[in-house]
Amino acid sequence: MLVMSARLDLGPERARYLRARPLHSVVFLLLLATVAAAEAPATRQSGFTRLTVANPMGGGAIQTVVWYPTTAPASLIKLGPFDLDVAINSEPEAGAHPFIVISHGTGGSNLGHHDTAIYLARHGFVVATPMHPGDNFQDTSAYGTDAQLFGRPRHVKAVLDAVVAHPVFGRVVDTARIGIVGMSAGGYTALVLVGGKADFSKPRIKSAVLLAPALGPAFDRAGLADVRVPIRLYRPEADEVLRHPYNAEHVRLMLPRAPEYSELPGAGHYVFLAPCSAVLAQQAPQICVDPSGVDRGALHARLNAEIEDFFRRTLQ
Repeated sequence: MLVMSARLDLGPERARYLRARPLHSVVFLLLLATVAAAEAPATRQSGFTRLTVANPMGGGAIQTVVWYPTTAPASLIKLGPFDLDVAINSEPEAGAHPFIVISHGTGGSNLGHHDTAIYLARHGFVVATPMHPGDNFQDTSAYGTDAQLFGRPRHVKAVLDAVVAHPVFGRVVDTARIGIVGMSAGGYTALVLVGGKADFSKPRIKSAVLLAPALGPAFDRAGLADVRVPIRLYRPEADEVLRHPYNAEHVRLMLPRAPEYSELPGAGHYVFLAPCSAVLAQQAPQICVDPSGVDRGALHARLNAEIEDFFRRTLQ
């Protein structure tokens, strides 16, 4: 009945043809029309623009990429070991779009989650991916210091403020619909920004996705008591970096509100990074090669859709 109630402009000849068909045939043809419309090639692509954001902690700037919906044509570009299908410096699609920040893990980069960023942009989100100064693949000088633990949340807040104030992107983000994705140390960053102690003012973030969050023992029930936003939490079963049950599982049990929780069978810590190009796989096999039986490309197709669905539901 849902299909039959759809309003389709069939034209007089098609309408007469359908009236002459059995009911089950009509339903089948209408279903085909609906599926064809849903699968029509999308004109929306992912834009790609670099921003340099001042570091509130001093020192090096926060090198940030903004990914956003655009109708400009995309092309395949190579940036170092990454292959990106994007429209560089294109005009953003008009409207008020949900805004997501992705915080990478220790030693990561602002391109490490590019497939998730592109997926979200093509589905109508503006996404910012900062590279945390002193905690990235080029410079790990802040690792294990206050500059990492206290700096990361401040980096994200500075990027949020910069994008919202930007003369172009500020016009197309909806400041009432802001979310965050964080992997490993980025998961710690996300927890702090949604109310976990250390005590930082919450920068308007309404929901968070945590990918194998690190530094779980830093949080207890009291420290997470103010985390009231919806959380989606992923734990890779074969995490070789963060010991179970002291990180993702610990966070799950300490949160005052049960998160949406998924365990990824057989997956290792780096499975959340974008599927590697051949060049990157050769340069850094430790972050590119997954355990036997784990198909990162297929897993990301599922994860990206789940993340988009989560933010679609929680950023209302």
